[in-house]
Amino acid sequence: MAFHIFQKVANVVVYLFFLSATVYSVVGPSPNDGESQEGQTYITPSYWISYIWTLIHFLLGGFVIYQWTEPAHEAAIHGVGWHFVVSVVLSSIWLGLLKFVNNKIF
Repeated sequence: MAFHIFQKVANVVVYLFFLSATVYSVVGPSPNDGESQEGQTYITPSYWISYIWTLIHFLLGGFVIYQWTEPAHEAAIHGVGWHFVVSVVLSSIWLGLLKFVNNKIF
């Protein structure tokens, strides 16, 4: 039982980390406007497409809250397991590298 609590707390911690990393990438320092337009192509998505992350974070936050309820124990602990933690950590690393590379190249 204590192991399950540890896993649930880990889910909350990595979710908050991912949320803060995403917020930083949106409101953090950005390249100059002229420089950011250099990498635009015909298939580059519009700036507003990044707002889909708002929906993703609401859904992930719903999972983080839902995991603490009794009906979710089987699905959250035995179904999802540590995959949530691993995927959120990898997504945070990807987001950080993407932000770092875009600031260096453009």
